[in-house]
Formats: sequence, structure tokens, C-alpha cells
Amino acid sequence: MSVEVRRLEPQDDEQWASFYRAFCEATFFERPYADAGGIETSRVNFTHEAMDRATIGLVAWDGGDVVGTTSLSYPLLDNTAVAWADLLVVPRHRRRGVGSALLEAVDADMVERGRTVLQAEVPVPVDASPAATPGVAFATARGFTRAHAETHYVLDLPVPDNLLDRLEAHAAERVDGYRLVSWTDRCPDEWVDAWCRLEEAFVDEAPTGDLEIEPELWSEERVRDGEARRAARQMRTFVAAAVAPDGSLAGYTELVLGTQMVRRGAMQSGTLVLPPHRGHRLGLAAKVANLRQLLAFDGSPRLLHTFNAGHNAPMLAVNAQLGFRAVEVEEEWQRKTS
Repeated sequence: MSVEVRRLEPQDDEQWASFYRAFCEATFFERPYADAGGIETSRVNFTHEAMDRATIGLVAWDGGDVVGTTSLSYPLLDNTAVAWADLLVVPRHRRRGVGSALLEAVDADMVERGRTVLQAEVPVPVDASPAATPGVAFATARGFTRAHAETHYVLDLPVPDNLLDRLEAHAAERVDGYRLVSWTDRCPDEWVDAWCRLEEAFVDEAPTGDLEIEPELWSEERVRDGEARRAARQMRTFVAAAVAPDGSLAGYTELVLGTQMVRRGAMQSGTLVLPPHRGHRLGLAAKVANLRQLLAFDGSPRLLHTFNAGHNAPMLAVNAQLGFRAVEVEEEWQRKTS
């Protein structure tokens, strides 16, 4: 087998179709709960210029066949020593040097851009031994260390109305003087500064293990750029935020519905209650309100995905009440070159 790794040209329709086909074959292999964007909405990741990240594709070719793919993402505003790679090998071509060739190309690109920390996710079945997982063996052999892990949970939608009613009443017992506000797709101008502070706090508060992650600075420009990128990918965003008695934002939860997802999944994105406001069941109240907002827009059957660290007990308790179940573990691996 003679593997040649070349830079993806996403505007080339034939090359993009080959890349996407190989990406899906590798992503979905023996992973019944994996999901991905559609062929055109996924292309936006490589063609839409974003202010906070640059994303390129690498393609492993064997003759005229694509045998592996990598999406390589570089943060631009913060964490500028870091690169993130989604390295995939078409299953029938594994153990033939494809992954090593892709990783060599990633390393070369990182050197060119002055990046010294490479991070990647390795999915592990929830009931499997990590040591028996090919991705874990590959990462270990190439000098990566396990830095963090989050469990992948799914919830069957639609959630029954009577369950939401019961949980809403339970949350209302402790909400006190707080109230909820909701929006779709675009953060209202009146809340955008407070939303920036919540985005910054989320990075500070979220469990990240030993991953090299720096604080982030958010601005209205960055928020609007992210909204435009999601719109280009045909993604709908639903937010429910808790307003404190003093008028400040105390926390939020966010759902993202990709209208072109291959398996029609939705994502429970960030959820955060700031430390001074905890103990009022705001996380539960916001999640119930946001689920109602999503289901009012589209109540068809689908899976809602979320990821939680094992020691994030408050969020795990909220998700358990809603009915989430564990299906996979996303291990996050890291390699530093200096």
C-alpha cells in the first residue's frame, strides 16, 4: 500500500464527495450513536472563514481511493499553541500505515504553524475496555496521554409532556426570584455582553482534566461570527437563560439542532449556572424550558446528545431526571512537543 497525504481542496466537488464518504464510513463504523452533518453542511467547516479558528482537511490517498481523513482545527484568538485533530481511517484500510501517514502530515503542518500541543478524541464503547480499542492503542503508541474523558449520553425525543410538567414544578420550588428568558439562533442585543461573560465562565468552570486549555475572551463580534457559522451549516440554536433578581444572567443552557444531520440528532450544548446562583434548581428549570422551546419547533422523534464528565454530579443528576442514558465514552488525548 502506497499512501500519499494531500491537503483537501473542499471546493472540488469530486474530491469533497470522496473525503466525506470516507469520513462517514469511518465515523459510523461500529458506532450506532455517532452522528455527523450532511454533505454540504459539513463542507462549510472548511469553506466558511471563521474569526476564532482555522480548519483544514488532510486526505490520505491510495491511488484513486481515499483511505483516511483528518479535520485539523487551529484556534486563532486563544489557545494558540493548540491544534485539534479528528483522525479517521476507513475500517478496511486499518493497520496499513494510513493513520501514521496522516499523523505525520498533521505534525508537519503544526510545525509550520508553530503549534506544540495536539489534542484528539477517541470514542470508546461504554461497556468496553479502553485497552482493547484501536484508537487507544494508536494514541498510546504514538506518545499521546489520556488527559480527560466525558461520557456520551443520549435522550429520546420528544420527552413526554407529563415528565416536563413534573420537573418544571420540582424546579419551581427553588427558583425563588429568578426568571427565565429564551431566544432562538441570535442572542438579543440586550443580553450579548452578559452572554460573552457566560461563555468565558463556561470555559473556566467546565471540567477539562489535564487538557491544555487557556481562558477565552469573548466579544459581540465573536458571538455574531459563531451565529453566522451555525446558520451557514443550517443549524438552529435554542437558548434558555436564568435572570437573577438583580437583572444579571445567572446561567444558561443551549440546544443545537442540525437540520441536515445524517442521523437527525440534536446536541445539548453548554449548560452553566454561575457559582453564586447555584442551589436554586436553575439548571433543571432552564433545561426544561429549553426542551419545550425545541419541541415546539420540531417534536419529531430524534436523539438528543450530551457529554458530561463523571465528577460533574449536579449536571449528571439533572440529566438523569430527564432520562439520559450512557452510550459511549469520549476520551480526550493529548501530546505535547515542547
